[in-house]
Amino acid sequence: MSVECRIVVGVTIDLYETELSHEDFDMIHKFIEAHPELDEYNYRYDEREGKPLLIYDGMNGDFARLVWPDKIIEPGMLGEGNEFIESYIPSPMSDPDIGTKITTLVELYEEFTGEPCGRERVKYAMWSQWF
Repeated sequence: MSVECRIVVGVTIDLYETELSHEDFDMIHKFIEAHPELDEYNYRYDEREGKPLLIYDGMNGDFARLVWPDKIIEPGMLGEGNEFIESYIPSPMSDPDIGTKITTLVELYEEFTGEPCGRERVKYAMWSQWF
């Protein structure tokens, strides 16, 4: 049972379009073992913003996302479920590092899936997660 909710804001790429299977969780855990810097639990709460992370819903298996969070609000809630609100990708004038963030996440996505990451997969979003 989920006990807390948080809001994540930043560049986000969904790794799966369906609910996660046991095999998907195995693949996620292996990827995090190969890339421990993506594991949010390797950081203190106040150190997670501004780093690429792989965040997944371990309770219901609703999603797994590569994200470069600009802000994590904990506790915070957007609605009853794991809400996802897409916005415009910031311009380089408002975020000079936006190109690096996107390139890094796209490369990680392609390594994880073995497939190219289409532009439509890259979102700037605010989303919530119950955990």
